[in-house]
Amino acid sequence: MSSRTLVSEGVPQGSVLGPLLFTLYLSDFRNVLKHCKYNFYADDLQAYLHCKPRELSDAILKVNEDINAVINWSFANGRILNSDKTQAIIFGTSRYVTPLT
Repeated sequence: MSSRTLVSEGVPQGSVLGPLLFTLYLSDFRNVLKHCKYNFYADDLQAYLHCKPRELSDAILKVNEDINAVINWSFANGRILNSDKTQAIIFGTSRYVTPLT
């Protein structure tokens, strides 16, 4: 059993209400991204966009637009993003991906 402590904001880790409150907190996130689809796993976000090779430049612009929207949403909601844990990955066959490197 943990000792008692005053909580002035947030939810104590491991609380019963934590997952429900986190889900409610993120309920408006579905309006943030205009181009990408996304998946959440706990507090991790995976945003992705499918495109044809000839549309890659436009797709990168769209992903960057959505990244900026996530940054703005995070700032407006008092959240801090960890850019050290952020990656961009291009998936595709070697025929299309190799010329990009």
